[in-house]
Amino acid sequence: MTRRFLPILPGLLLLVAAGCARHHSPVSPHWDGHGLPLHRIGERVQVRSELSETTVAAVAEEFSQTVEQAAAVLACDLPEGTATIVVVRAPDGGGRRLLGIGGVAVPGPHARVVVMVRDSLGDRDREVVRHEAVHWLVAQRFGVTLPDGTWLPALPRWLDEGLATAFEMGGPGTTDNPLRRAQFNRLSRPHWRAMIGLRRTLGRHRGESLGSADYARCWAVVSYLLRENPGSLRALLQARTAWLQAR
Repeated sequence: MTRRFLPILPGLLLLVAAGCARHHSPVSPHWDGHGLPLHRIGERVQVRSELSETTVAAVAEEFSQTVEQAAAVLACDLPEGTATIVVVRAPDGGGRRLLGIGGVAVPGPHARVVVMVRDSLGDRDREVVRHEAVHWLVAQRFGVTLPDGTWLPALPRWLDEGLATAFEMGGPGTTDNPLRRAQFNRLSRPHWRAMIGLRRTLGRHRGESLGSADYARCWAVVSYLLRENPGSLRALLQARTAWLQAR
């Protein structure tokens, strides 16, 4: 049976590769939006997109508000650089995801955010923009860029993702996240399962992919710290950055 399929295996692999290329091109974390119209929204935000001015303005506003909100909660300065946001249209009304989520934040000296949204922003689209806005802020404020352009994160993966999920719902301060909370509650039955999974999630490094359970655990830990002991969380963020800079 195995020998019978071996001759056609290369052809199948080529078909799969071609399909993936069609699905992801030109949307990838390495794409800077070159060729798309440039919309200069404000002093701190510029957007590259073919979508309507209304949608572009809505994305920029959601992004800017989230960055300001998160910076205030985390007691950090706003980044001095301009955020470049590449906004592309979701292929089928928003159901598709980019690299397993709805967007990606690329850190470094040419930092940018790539998000996939619908023509008219829905709740899920706004959650994606908020999530990536916090990633951008964290990369700008809690990381170090070396002279060769290499970016080193000061925060562990769980803390980075926990902060991003904590601000997904928007609103003043930090609000509850019903989706993440429901996911975490399911993981906590029985309680020992949640504890075993939490240890695994906290050990994830940046090269590993995360599942919905990992995001829920990250949210649970960080939202607890934000709610119960925000001062300690802020001190941790600053200490990690100082430690990395000293090294």
